[in-house]
Amino acid sequence: MEATVDVGSSTAPLVGRCEPAFTPVLEAFRQNFAERGEIGASVCVIVDGVRVVDLAGGWANAARTAPFLTDTLVNMYSAGKGVVAALALRAVEAGLVGLDDPIASVWPEFAAGGKEQATIRHALTHRAGVPAIAEPLRDEDLWDWSRMTGRSRRRRRGGSPAAGSPITPTPSATSWARSCGGPPADTPAPCCERWPSRSAPTCGSGCRTPSSTAAPS
Repeated sequence: MEATVDVGSSTAPLVGRCEPAFTPVLEAFRQNFAERGEIGASVCVIVDGVRVVDLAGGWANAARTAPFLTDTLVNMYSAGKGVVAALALRAVEAGLVGLDDPIASVWPEFAAGGKEQATIRHALTHRAGVPAIAEPLRDEDLWDWSRMTGRSRRRRRGGSPAAGSPITPTPSATSWARSCGGPPADTPAPCCERWPSRSAPTCGSGCRTPSSTAAPS
């Protein structure tokens, strides 16, 4: 497909393919430019291993001289949350922890600031009541594991445990998952002795030891 999309008062290239059954996706993609001020974007939909939509349109730079293509590189946001959720659910499946267990049962420090009732389910569904880190952050803080988790656990709960929480899933869920499931060997973490493969038959802080002592691969 080679066509155009309306970008403000001008037009821009539209490339890619879209199966007829997914024409509404193409129409919504066009509307994103015409009605919502989009400058450049792409969308890909894969069903049962088949790429049924693969579209790109608009511009990749502010000068509007480079077309946005299907392989244009962009920043990714929240890309780690799905990986963290999979890690967390592996720990749940292994019987190491339950979705409705308090986060503090495997990460006691998280209870500070009135967050003792926030559960692992809350953390995974953006409802742990930690909508943001209150302390100012520098760019380098984002790469400092101890600093980020420290600021997350010190944060006071904002509203009820059902309050939206875009920040909590990654530092909070990963911290308790590492506490339950074991961090990398060279990365100290609280309660890492709970991992059954590290000669710890029981856990004294609420983390349930599975019947098997083998660590999930």
